[in-house]
Amino acid sequence: ATTTDYTYTGTVTGLTTSPTLTVTYSRIGNAVVMSLTNIVGTSNSANMTITGGTTAMRPSVDRNVMVTTMDNGVALQSAIAVIHPNGIINFFRDSLGNTFTASGTKGFGSMSFSYPI
Repeated sequence: ATTTDYTYTGTVTGLTTSPTLTVTYSRIGNAVVMSLTNIVGTSNSANMTITGGTTAMRPSVDRNVMVTTMDNGVALQSAIAVIHPNGIINFFRDSLGNTFTASGTKGFGSMSFSYPI
């Protein structure tokens, strides 16, 4: 399978500063391997997303991946992120899809994950 490398500037919503990060990913046939760098900030919402996803990283249906998040200063090892067909990555505080508390600090750790297109 052909491998193509991509990057895009994503904006993290749900934090007071709306930080940006460079999202790197490789498209290998019909799969994506994505890497994110650590982002932590002051929470201003119960939700947290990364916007700005490019066409090549967008799956045909929602794809759930396991991630590490932080909610109100507590690291959570069994969280999920959902990669949507519109290119938005939506983070949750646990594997059940519960939203964050809208206070304290929240964010996500540096990680890599893969999913089918």
